[in-house]
Amino acid sequence: WATEDGLPQGRIACLCQTRDGYLWLGTWFGLARFDGVKFTMFNKENTSALRNNAINALAEDTDGALWIGTGDGLVKYNGGKFTRFTTADGLPDREIWQVAASKSGGIWLQSGDRIVRCQHDQFVTVRRCPEGETVCAIQEGADGRLNLFLSHQWLTLSPESGLVQTNFLQPH
Repeated sequence: WATEDGLPQGRIACLCQTRDGYLWLGTWFGLARFDGVKFTMFNKENTSALRNNAINALAEDTDGALWIGTGDGLVKYNGGKFTRFTTADGLPDREIWQVAASKSGGIWLQSGDRIVRCQHDQFVTVRRCPEGETVCAIQEGADGRLNLFLSHQWLTLSPESGLVQTNFLQPH
């Protein structure tokens, strides 16, 4: 599948298959939903909640909502409706780089240099990212701990106690 088939751009930044069977693809030119035959495009020209076409992250939560991390806010797609969240709603920063579903409901996300927990559309900053580190990925483990994969280390955060275990990554 390529741009000739309706894909907005050849560079895919992220993808997520939702429980309804759709494959969602994030590009720098917008969001595409693929039904197995054709792409449906969502971008700032046709979707008011998407103020920036750069789609950085996608995750589906336990309630079936698709969360979309963009260059200008966080967007939730649920029940055929897009809802935008910004710093006015409690996000520490307008740029959302990572999003991961939580097994207990809600999501984890990277907003600027902060790791944030979102439940019931409420945002709580959990941790500031270590200075000089780039967050490469976030993922919740089977034990409910949040794994932060950084450029030089891997942090495991316990949501209950806030304690962090550091695992330094060795260069090859």
